[in-house]
Order: sequence, then C-alpha cells, then structure tokens
Amino acid sequence: GLTALWQPQAAIAEFRNAVVERTGSPVCHPIGAARAALTVIFLGLKRLAARSRVIVPAYTCPTVVQAVLKAGLEPVFCDISPQTLDLDRGALSRLIDQGPDRILAIVPAHLYGLAQDVRDLLAIGRESGIFVVEDAAQAFGALFQGRMVGTWGAAGVYSLGRGKCIPAGHGGVIGSQERCAAAIAEAMQETISGQTGQALASLAMFAG
Repeated sequence: GLTALWQPQAAIAEFRNAVVERTGSPVCHPIGAARAALTVIFLGLKRLAARSRVIVPAYTCPTVVQAVLKAGLEPVFCDISPQTLDLDRGALSRLIDQGPDRILAIVPAHLYGLAQDVRDLLAIGRESGIFVVEDAAQAFGALFQGRMVGTWGAAGVYSLGRGKCIPAGHGGVIGSQERCAAAIAEAMQETISGQTGQALASLAMFAG
C-alpha cells in the first residue's frame, strides 16, 4: 500500500486488471466507496433511459437507497422472500405492472454472500427496457452456476470496506457490461475527483 501511494495510477491499473480477470467483467472501475459506485452507475444509466424509478429490496443496506436518492432518482421498495432474502417475485411483478416505462433499474442484493438467481430479472429487463444492477457488495467471489455474481446484470458493485470480502478499509468497484460502459465512465469522470486524496484517506482508515 505504501508503494502504491508513489505510483497510484500503476497500482490502480494493476488492481483493475486483476478484478477484470477474476470476475470476467469486461469493464471495471475502482472508486472511493461502494455507495459512490452505485450512484455513478445510476447517473450513467440515466443517460441511456429517461426513467426515474429504481426498485430496491425492502431489506438491504441503507446506502443503496442513499445512492438512488443521490442520483436524483426515486427508490421503490420491494418485499423480499424471508427464505432467500431475494426480491419477492410476486411483489416485484406488481410494482412493475404499475408503470414499467418509469422503472430505470432493478437492484437485486446478494446479501451475506448468498448468490441469488437473477436470470428471470434479466429476462424482465430485456422485455421492459429495465436495467439490472447487482448489489454484490457483500459477495465478491460468490458464484452462481460458475459465474461470479455482480457480472450478470448491466452493472454490479463490490465493496472493499471493513468486514467485506476484500477488506481494504473502504472503497468500491464498479463492473459493467460494454453497452453501459461509456455512459458510466462519463458519469464517473464528471462526479469523481481527488483520487490521490482518497488513497491517503483509505490508508489512514485502514491503519486506524
């Protein structure tokens, strides 16, 4: 970590390449926090579709809702299955039926490392023009049918915070498919700055 402070761009590039290789995601962006990662994703997707609602699990980390609000979007809460902690499909269908043309994204969460099956959500997304954004903050390395969670949808988020699978103090990673990559990269360029300061803050937090 100390060495990386002297050559931050080389260290970031090395980390990015390692994540791309491990996840199989075609595009990867390290960022200061997982909440910021989600916010940037939503800001990017807003460039691709003029919609304003994001369906999120009613039971999940509060930073997911904060990211939706920060991006100027409306969170819509969906009940979850108490057996799987996944989105309840009946409740989800009712929410979508209220106005599919207003829904920008659905956010399934792989809580506690539990890999959820999002294939039906992807089918819904293709039919209705809704993006699937995976919250894999707690599930880096978890696999579903041999493929890492966070790489199935249009975009996914991993957390590097304390207690996560890669505990680097704080930080996050955006993974995205090529069709969304340019819009997300543009949103990131406009909203994120001060990478060196973030690196120093990360070191201080980790050391503390």
